[in-house]
Order: sequence, then C-alpha cells, then structure tokens
Amino acid sequence: MTWLKTIIHELVLKVTRTRIRFIKNIMIKCFMRLYQIQLNEYSRKNINEYKSFNDFFTRELKLNNRPIDESNQSIISPVDGTVAQFGLIKLGKLMQVKGINYRLDEFLNHQEHLTKMFDNGFFISIYLAPYNYHRVHLPYEGTLVGAEMISGKTHRVDQKALKTIKNLYIENQRLISNFESNIFNFSLVMVAALNVSSMSITSKNQGTNFYEKAEEYGRFNLGSTVVILFPESSQLSWSSSIKAGQKVKFGECIAKVR
Repeated sequence: MTWLKTIIHELVLKVTRTRIRFIKNIMIKCFMRLYQIQLNEYSRKNINEYKSFNDFFTRELKLNNRPIDESNQSIISPVDGTVAQFGLIKLGKLMQVKGINYRLDEFLNHQEHLTKMFDNGFFISIYLAPYNYHRVHLPYEGTLVGAEMISGKTHRVDQKALKTIKNLYIENQRLISNFESNIFNFSLVMVAALNVSSMSITSKNQGTNFYEKAEEYGRFNLGSTVVILFPESSQLSWSSSIKAGQKVKFGECIAKVR
C-alpha cells in the first residue's frame, strides 16, 4: 500500500498548489465552510487574493493581530493550536498521551548530544487543526545552529491517532531545528501529518541565522504538530493556564524561565 500512499501524497500536493482560479476557489470555499473559517484576522480577506489553496492554507495574520508577550523571561506559543501534552522528560521519555510514552533519543534521530541536553528537561507538544493558522514562529530568541529533516510516515496526529498509534511522533516525518540563546538551548520539532510531508523553512533576507522571539521560522503546508524541547537548566515554570486540551494562540506566554 506504500505506492498508493505515495500517489495520494503527490496528488494532494499537486491539487493544493494549482493556480486554476475556479478549482482553487471552490476548494477554499468548501474548506472555509467545513471549518467555519473567518478571514477577518488575516491580511487578505478576499479568496481571489490567494494564488492557490496552499497559499490560503498558509495565510498570514493581519499585522499586530497577535499580541506578543515580550518579557525576557517568557516562552511564547510558536503557533495557534491545542496543547496535546506538556511536562518533564523523565528517564529519556516524553508523554504522547496519558499511558503512552516515546523515546527522546529516537525522536531526535539518535543525536547523542541533544539527547543528553534535553534529558530531565521540559517539553510541550501543540497540535494544529486544519482551521488553525499554520505558520510557525520562534518561542524564544535564538540562533539556528542546525536543522535536520527526518524521513518517515504521515500518520494522522489528532487525539484518536495519539491514543492508538504508538511512537507516532517517531514514525512520522519531522524537521528538527536546534537553537542557541544566551540563556539556554532549545529544539523546535515540526511533525508531519496525514498525506502531508511538506514543511518549509521561511527564507531570511538578512543572511543571518539569528531569530527574534516571535519571528516566523517555517510553515506547515497542510498541517500537523509542533514539539518544543527545553533543557533542565532552563528551569521552566509553566503558565497556570496551560493544560492538555487547552487552546493556545501564537504569542501568548506558555512558560517562564526561572
């Protein structure tokens, strides 16, 4: 069945990028109706302004639409989404859902220095539903020191899948991006989803690998999950509003550095 999944994947990518106005507008209208999407918080409010369905899917927010917590101690949500899980990385394992864990070393593609760095540290995974804003931003300022795309499957990543597919985040394709800041290092992992393994890093005009907090880093070209890893030395204190199942918005504080 691998060949069938490959065909479906390629078909999805091709259709979502078509610039035939009639086709892409029908897709956008149906999608908006299905997920009750309003464009009032986005910069382009007319569907004719979008070149393709993918252009619509990765639509940009209206300037200053999301207030950013700019405190030097705050970690912000890099996306709009729903908290799947968060907490401590214990004995080299992270929680997928209650009762199901996955291994840190396998998730990081056996990068030993990263595994040691984040063991006993902190993590949070945030699921992006199809109706969410699908650009990914920096949760804290940092310099990109490495990025690795890990090939894999494209399982669904919703709650039902998390409860039934063990090692889901390890099996799925993912982009592991590692950052250094003056205070601590952290990793931002973008995990692919059903029929979708199209993730992209946003081009920077400055020719530098330094990112400000809240600066756009990448995009899911059809959606999925973000997992952020922090070392024990960050001594994070989670926001009192953060819990599994809680919806979060890009820019809001999810944790603070002690």
